[in-house]
Amino acid sequence: MRLVSEYVRDHLADELTLGTIADVAGIAPHHFARLFKAATGMLPYRFVLHQRIARAATFLVNVNLTIEEIGLAVGIADESHFRRHFRRMTGKTPEQFRVDIFAA
Repeated sequence: MRLVSEYVRDHLADELTLGTIADVAGIAPHHFARLFKAATGMLPYRFVLHQRIARAATFLVNVNLTIEEIGLAVGIADESHFRRHFRRMTGKTPEQFRVDIFAA
């Protein structure tokens, strides 16, 4: 699990497929997905998405990039897709998140 987590965090900007991540673990994709969900409570796709949004939040605080550039940097090429998932996971749009951090 540690190896997979590190790989995901190190390759967030890349296309992370189930097959790619399963290869890191050395198991077949279907078997990996079942084991991963049993161990973490979430599917590998959801874990990757959570890691991408967490990295994006760090970028919003520490890096002077546009919202679109941050989305690309964390592997979410579609800006509306990025905004939607960011808001769903944080309760705020990326802009609101950035403003709230600097207002505090």
